Order: sequence, then C-alpha cells, then structure tokens
Amino acid sequence: MTLFDQLRTCLVQKKPFVAYVLPNSDVLTLGEQKSSKLHHFKGQDGFVFTSFLGTESVVIPFEDAVFNELRYSKKHLQPIVNPKQKSDSEAGVFQRLVERAVHEIHSGNLEKVVVSRVIKSVFNEDCITAFENLIQRYHTAFRYLFYHPEVGGWMGATPEQLVQIKGKTFETVALAGTYKGSLFKEWTSKEMHEQKMVTDYIVQTVAEFSSELDVSLPYTSEAGDLVHLKTNISGTLTSEKSGFDLVQSLHPTPAVCGLPKDRAVEFIMKNESYDRSFYTGFLGIKNEKRDEMNFFVNLRCLSFEGQNVNIYVGCGITGESNPEAEFYETEHKSQTMIQIL
Repeated sequence: MTLFDQLRTCLVQKKPFVAYVLPNSDVLTLGEQKSSKLHHFKGQDGFVFTSFLGTESVVIPFEDAVFNELRYSKKHLQPIVNPKQKSDSEAGVFQRLVERAVHEIHSGNLEKVVVSRVIKSVFNEDCITAFENLIQRYHTAFRYLFYHPEVGGWMGATPEQLVQIKGKTFETVALAGTYKGSLFKEWTSKEMHEQKMVTDYIVQTVAEFSSELDVSLPYTSEAGDLVHLKTNISGTLTSEKSGFDLVQSLHPTPAVCGLPKDRAVEFIMKNESYDRSFYTGFLGIKNEKRDEMNFFVNLRCLSFEGQNVNIYVGCGITGESNPEAEFYETEHKSQTMIQIL
C-alpha cells in the first residue's frame, strides 16, 4: 500500500489525519490519528489548525497520532488548461465589495482591508489524486491535506510563512502584491505601499519580543504561476513570553485582515457574505519538546465534501485599488487550486 493509498483508506474510514510537505521538499509527512476524537487545541504538541479569528482551533496531537515520513516520487504532469472566466454577475458582486472597502479607506475608517470570495467547483478526480497533483506542481509552497469528520476536508498550497521558531530564533515574512508571472512587469506604488504597511506592522509586533531584528529589502518571490512582493524578517526572542505568544500576536496579519485590525475585522464580518472558517487562519507543527514551531497562513486553499469544493481567494485593498483589477487578481489566485482539480 502506498502512502496515497493510506490517505484514501483514512478518508473512506473517516479517520482524522493530516498530510503535508514543507516548502522546497519532496518528503511527505502523514500524521494519522489513532482515535476519532476531535481535539481542541489547548497548547498540545502536534499539527495545529486554527481559524481566521482563532475562534476554532483543533490539533492532531502527537500523543494520539502516528507520524511517518516518506519521500514521494515525481510524476509527469499534464499541461495546464486555463478554465473559462467567471460570470459578469460574480465579478460585479466582488467589485461592489471592493468599492465599499475603498470608500471606507477614503473615509478614514481603514488603512487597508483584505476582502475575499468563494468559488464553488468540483473534483474531476478524487481528492487524493488532486493532492498528489498539488504537491508536485507547487514545490515552493507549504502543501497540506487535512481531514477530520467533525471539521471536514481542507487542502492548500500556501506561499506564506506565519512564523518559524527554533529555540530563541524566529523567522517570518511580510507578503503582499500578486501578479500572474507571465503578466508581471514591475510593482506599482499601490503594491509597494500595501507591502510596506504589512512589513511595518509585523516589525512593530515582533519588536516587542526581540532586541535585535534583521529586515530584508522587499523582493519578488515566485509561488507557482504567481509572483509576490516579499520581505524576510528574523530575530532573537528575548521576551519572557513564549514563542506561541508571538504567533498569537502576529495572527491575523494585515496580509489577511487589514489595518487597524479591529476595524478591518468588523468590515470583513459585516460585508463578506460567508464564514471564512479556516481560510486565512494558520496551520502547522508545534513541538515545544524540540523547542520548535513552524506555522503557515492558510492561503491558496479549498475545503471539500465528496467531490464538491469551495475555493477561497482574496486580495488586499488600499485607497488606490481598482475593483476590476482586484477581481482579476482573485481569478489568478484561484488558478492555484483550480489547476489541480
């Protein structure tokens, strides 16, 4: 039985599990839970899965799971066929949401806000085949498949690290701005401004936990068929607070929420027509016994039930945002998951 066959068996038996591959790795880790219990996260070591606002946080704990690693073999992938563009009505709904966000920014109520939408689709093949396609196609991303019968199934290939902590050292990133790689020429003032807001917020937040910081210049980073504007931030923890306190202070960052944070959350809850759930939450391994944590922001993801899927996409809005351009940014982002279905 292959590792992917094991995943199929877990799904058929409705057994909780997580499978993931770290960025730039070809080693797949499978954490198969021994019981069917839903473990709510209360600081346990294991694979943590937390929602956008942290109101729901679950874990596949080391103490109730078997974790194994396996190097997967690469396979030939078929060329990508771009799907048809979405309907005018779908574009219109999202563009009106962007217009409301821009109005709030011009009114002085917000500096930035991230708005999102859901695209409903179907699997052409089973989700394990889709996951196999995912881990092969997006080598630089954190790729995962999570399932619990009381939570549902989630899958993604996120380009964004929330924070990695080893001992007293930590690394995080500020990520903003998105282009389809083939269309990218240069970053506009809008994207540079948006990325600076995210960077400034993260630097200010982590400074409370560190006496020294190393902040890179922004640079263009590739993630699959997309490019992003990225800044690396690292430092040494000196605070008496735990590393997980740093994680909770960072989340949700302006890259998935906005500024000021409380007003951005209020706008999102009032104006988005759905519950984000685990989209724009964070996920990854917490292992305090080894003095390590490695968490990623849950972007470029979908949730699934059977062959029905919800694909989640969003974009950061500033006062310079163009509603039509923002809609097409979400179209480009949706290709990450659509291409594997």
